[in-house]
Amino acid sequence: MLNNCDIRVELDENDRTYQAGDTVTGTVHVEVNNDCQCDDLILALEWHTHGRGNTVEHRVGQQSLFRGEWAAGEHHQYDVEMELPPGPYTYHGEYLNVDWRLTAEADIPWAMDPSAEQELLLEPSGTEDHFQAGDEDVVERASASGDDDQAISWGGVVFGIIFLGMGLPFLYYSLSSMQMMMGLFSAPFVAVGGFLVYRSVRNALAERRLGSVNVQLDPAETHPGERMRCRVSMEPPSTVDLNEITVRLHGYERVVSGHGTNKTTYTHTVHDETTSIRASQQATIHGAFRTFEAETSLPDSAPFSFHADDNELKWEVEIHVDVPNWPDWSHTEPLTVRPKTR
Repeated sequence: MLNNCDIRVELDENDRTYQAGDTVTGTVHVEVNNDCQCDDLILALEWHTHGRGNTVEHRVGQQSLFRGEWAAGEHHQYDVEMELPPGPYTYHGEYLNVDWRLTAEADIPWAMDPSAEQELLLEPSGTEDHFQAGDEDVVERASASGDDDQAISWGGVVFGIIFLGMGLPFLYYSLSSMQMMMGLFSAPFVAVGGFLVYRSVRNALAERRLGSVNVQLDPAETHPGERMRCRVSMEPPSTVDLNEITVRLHGYERVVSGHGTNKTTYTHTVHDETTSIRASQQATIHGAFRTFEAETSLPDSAPFSFHADDNELKWEVEIHVDVPNWPDWSHTEPLTVRPKTR
């Protein structure tokens, strides 16, 4: 059985490649097979994710092309004109893919709604004054500062105490009554609880030796191929030795597949580089304010930041201060990678 009509989307650009700010032009063709009423012929511009993660679809804009009656045998053409936003840009990765499409759909009462789509590629223009990273409109980020962060992660402490509370009574009972199975049951709870508590208070303990540690990224937003400087400042209350300070630039895809108890998270690294400030450069700090610097650069092919439900392309700078015979200090600062501007 034929549909009441068949729809086809045709774009003027043969290679279907566009830049941010371009206007997509083309034609929606409708071949009418049976007399029918069209309540609305809608043209929609949308991006969508696909790959290992749950699919996300986001409609950027739409317009109505026609409302009325069609007669069998007619052929209709409707002009397409849609402006493209500054991202997210087409991306094809390991677990994550981001693509754009124009979709035309006719609302036919009491019948199947025929539709058609045309894929297109969106690239940076180099003139964007802002950047749409998926469902995030990127703005300038503030520099990281130890004064702004909570030294103690109270959420982690609470969860750690809960796990310890679940495990310690059984561990005590197993030790006192020689019940080995009970001890094996309780050990994971004690281990997880102890780890959560330690990780939550580690920075607070480290800052007793280091003083408040501040991190500044310059620039806070960066572009492929650009150099970035990371400054780590501290003012120890007394003399302290340091083994090493490392600055790790890490970019990765993170996607989630499934829902509820069936969720699975997949990650794929797109860039991983660690820069080290060796002990020979710092050795001992004699209770005075000190700033350490490290430079790193993104590869020219670095993909842009992206965020949507269950689908992300994230960039982070991880700073680690290695204090001998004492808890280390660490901090992860999110980094936005956006297109270069001319």
